[in-house]
Amino acid sequence: MKNLILFFSVMLVAMFSVSATADVAEASFGHCYWDSYFQYPGKNQTYTAGKDVYVKVKPKKYQDIAYMELSMNNQYIRKESKYPYEWGKGGDYKLKNMKPGTYKLKCKIKDKCGNTNYIYCTFYVKGGHNGGGGNNGGGSNHDNCKFSNPFHMSWCHPFEHGYKVCQYKKNGKTYFRVVKCGSHTPYWYTCSGKLICKTDNHHEIKHCNKVKCWGDCNDGGHDNVCNWKSWWEYPKYNSISYGKGLYVKVKPAYYKHIAYMELYVNNKYIRKESSYPYEWGKNGSDSYLKHLKPGHYKLKCVIVDKCHEKHIIYKSIVIKKHSNS
Repeated sequence: MKNLILFFSVMLVAMFSVSATADVAEASFGHCYWDSYFQYPGKNQTYTAGKDVYVKVKPKKYQDIAYMELSMNNQYIRKESKYPYEWGKGGDYKLKNMKPGTYKLKCKIKDKCGNTNYIYCTFYVKGGHNGGGGNNGGGSNHDNCKFSNPFHMSWCHPFEHGYKVCQYKKNGKTYFRVVKCGSHTPYWYTCSGKLICKTDNHHEIKHCNKVKCWGDCNDGGHDNVCNWKSWWEYPKYNSISYGKGLYVKVKPAYYKHIAYMELYVNNKYIRKESSYPYEWGKNGSDSYLKHLKPGHYKLKCVIVDKCHEKHIIYKSIVIKKHSNS
């Protein structure tokens, strides 16, 4: 009987050990979804010589990916350790100014379970006419820049979201002005994606004529040029009788260009107004403005426009005591 009990005890321990080992193995290797694909470039896509290549590998479940490494024709490009997994956006010189030939991309995908997998993509670069127009900055004043949407061009893919892209013409050639939403540093590119220079909003390239803009910046379509001009509509006078409460209204010239306004009274923060009309203290709201004591006050309104520029206007007022005479 003792032998029988011992036998069953050993069997239970063994079954538990096998089960635990299987669970550990499954936790280590069975729960990561590594499947990924080349979003850019497209399979067997063809580029013109001189253009840059933008590469993006999209995992179906990025939370399971530890990192990715990209190689091209067995030349190592770079390791990407976080989503999005992309190369050729700004850096990665081996993907710039491509020469004619056949190129094979290999992406090594390491998942968080420790597994390694590979995916491949082949693309072609064919000889172009000076890189598709305007690369050399010389020749005729005609640039052969043809596109329906700049984001369809490989070099412009990275700017599809979070950027404003505007087409310009100068001396018959096409240029693109690219600005990150909220930034004040435009970058200028040729039609083939060659970076010419970067400027600022106060020192732009002269004699360029804007043709059209694309992008999803919330600037009302004004290409980072916002009319923030606003003035104090109330109080109308600099002197107010005590006990009436303070009503403040700031009127913008173009309310669609305004993101929000903030009011301060003697540097005390009152409240943020995010929609038109921009007013405080109406119908008894903003209790602090209802009980201001007699004295001198300085009003300050911080105006933030949709180009993300901050502006400030001031107004000085006096709250007078009741007159008993």
